[in-house]
Amino acid sequence: MNPADQFEKIALSAPNLTAIVSDDASWSYASLNQLVWSCVSFLQNEKISAGMTIGIETQSQLSNLVISLAAFRMGASQFTLNNLMSKKVHTDFSTLTKADAIVSDFPLVKSSQTRSINVSIAKIRRLPPPTDFTRTNSDIDTYFYLLGSGTTSTARIIRYTSDELSQSIKRDLVARSIVPHERHYSLSPVEFFTAKRRSLAILSVGGTVVFCDEALGILELCHRFAVDHLSAVVVHFEKPLSAINTDHYNPKLPRMKSIWIGGSPVSEIMRKRLRNHLSDNIYVTYGCNEVGEVTVASSSNQDLHPGTIGHVLPGIDFEIVNSAGDKLPAGQTGLIRFRGQGMFDGYVGEPRPKQMETDDQTWFFPGDLALMTDDGTVIFKGRSDDLMIYNGMNIYPREIETVLEAHPAVAEVAALPFTVSSNGDIPVAFVSLREKTTESKLLEYCKEALNIKAPQKILILEKLPRNIAGKINKQALAEFIKKRLKAT
Repeated sequence: MNPADQFEKIALSAPNLTAIVSDDASWSYASLNQLVWSCVSFLQNEKISAGMTIGIETQSQLSNLVISLAAFRMGASQFTLNNLMSKKVHTDFSTLTKADAIVSDFPLVKSSQTRSINVSIAKIRRLPPPTDFTRTNSDIDTYFYLLGSGTTSTARIIRYTSDELSQSIKRDLVARSIVPHERHYSLSPVEFFTAKRRSLAILSVGGTVVFCDEALGILELCHRFAVDHLSAVVVHFEKPLSAINTDHYNPKLPRMKSIWIGGSPVSEIMRKRLRNHLSDNIYVTYGCNEVGEVTVASSSNQDLHPGTIGHVLPGIDFEIVNSAGDKLPAGQTGLIRFRGQGMFDGYVGEPRPKQMETDDQTWFFPGDLALMTDDGTVIFKGRSDDLMIYNGMNIYPREIETVLEAHPAVAEVAALPFTVSSNGDIPVAFVSLREKTTESKLLEYCKEALNIKAPQKILILEKLPRNIAGKINKQALAEFIKKRLKAT
């Protein structure tokens, strides 16, 4: 069963439930299902059929979701483009996936040989459902493609089968309890994988997806649409929380049932500010685009273990291992690896990663470091390629980042190595500020807390670069280090 099948099951059993609310309209499950069928007719009229591949590039989130559901329903593979991607990524997607067409709700600038198809909700609504539709032959491979969200290496195109994606969506629903009528809003638009996956999850259980294209603040949006569940990445909250000058407990969203934050580590200061000013129900998630969500930390778990990314979700085998693949005991830092249903099928144009095959077992190594406590709580330690070996001593990036995040003047931080021949890796930290301070004062602060593990250099930037997924771009920072330190 693919995501469109599960959505239609709800549409047939509870047609009057609200599927989508937006700035100027709402759609019941029955009316949205009708719209998806009409979109199938539109795509068929444009000679799109099962086994073909389409790209989706839209300005409207509703259009994006409808086209995506129609592609699932008719057995067409799909990927989504957005305006934050470079022209090269656009071209690579079309070339590597052998796309047959790009479907868009606005005029596209012709940049490749791939056919463009222009569509609108108004145009789709005029069409009747197909009369001669044959459901997809299960022998046809149907894929969902997306861009990897790495922070240090070159991004690659990830491939899921429809069944693998459905399994990943089921795991999302294990992590969060969503019931019919409850409303979910994602601060990331639906063209991003996590937002689309969660929207599909909401529609598979009778919940309501909120789309808002207006530039509203978080509080105004949540009150206006009566949002029950909110999904975001850390960067979404930095600006609105920085404008609040008190630390008194006064949550502005007391009815909010859950706020889910992922994409990058959540500092203790950020977590406490979220709880003081928005809601007590903060959940920190860890995962990757190749698998989806892997761990979740509840508010109580975060209180017991500051810096945790939580407990492993059911259906995932999760281990901390050394470089030889040997499982490490509780309390020791090592490489994360995991396996389970709903993992990706591979990278487009590449052989299956060797790191996934260990003793005839399929494991995925995301390149992250962590330790696990005796009670199964996972503590994130950073990226393995950011591990610093300074004078023979291991320094984990999260050790430095956690200390600097606690400084009242620091808004965001990233620690990474600068490699020199004499001492190995020199620990370097980048920060942006919420209050005025100096690099020398921050260095002194770190030395008091970390002693010889303190960074040797701290660089203050106006803001830290981020990739399209909202993660701090450490590859860009590494290039900056090379130019800055080699020039001095």
